Amino acid sequence: MGGACTTANTAINASLASFNDTDNVTVIKILIIGPSQAGKSHLLYCWVHGNQIIPNVPQTQDFNMEKVQSKSGIIYTMWEVSGQPNMRYKRRNFFYGTQGIVYVINNGRSNDEVWADTRQDLDSLLHEQELKDVPLLIVVNRLLNGDTVSTDEIKIRLNLKENLNRTWSLIEIDYKEQSDIEKALNVLESLLTQVYGNENTKHEIC
Repeated sequence: MGGACTTANTAINASLASFNDTDNVTVIKILIIGPSQAGKSHLLYCWVHGNQIIPNVPQTQDFNMEKVQSKSGIIYTMWEVSGQPNMRYKRRNFFYGTQGIVYVINNGRSNDEVWADTRQDLDSLLHEQELKDVPLLIVVNRLLNGDTVSTDEIKIRLNLKENLNRTWSLIEIDYKEQSDIEKALNVLESLLTQVYGNENTKHEIC
């Protein structure tokens, strides 16, 4: 698995280094964040290994970093940051150079307090100056056992509006389906292509 560290300076230095260790190849930095135990690490290692050979992934204490190459040949450095409360104030150390955000949540009828906390967390991220205009992909982890809500209801609960002053999309996936894992990466790539290919494109991709 990729690197893990607890110090802010190391995180920043590693972030800078990740752009320079692949000769003549553009490397795109992606930040994977969201509530604790939402499935961020699982998604990351499904992208790395494929969902058929994914090992049991322990809960992230600080962060993980892995390189992922899409079928189109684009290389991403994926920085997955723990969603534990004590990491929230530290994660600003990972913002520098971020070109895409993947925000992972579980689909379930959690109590209002959980939804309110998630909404506030996401809203605070969208107001971070270093993440201004950075494209956003919200990945909803579909729970097979449990009472789930529709994507429209999720948008309401998270106060997601059509115009978030950035290009964004929300998709629901089943981690057991390789096609869903690939779809998530494809949608992310589409978001990035639209943003950095046309700076004036800021809307939800359906």
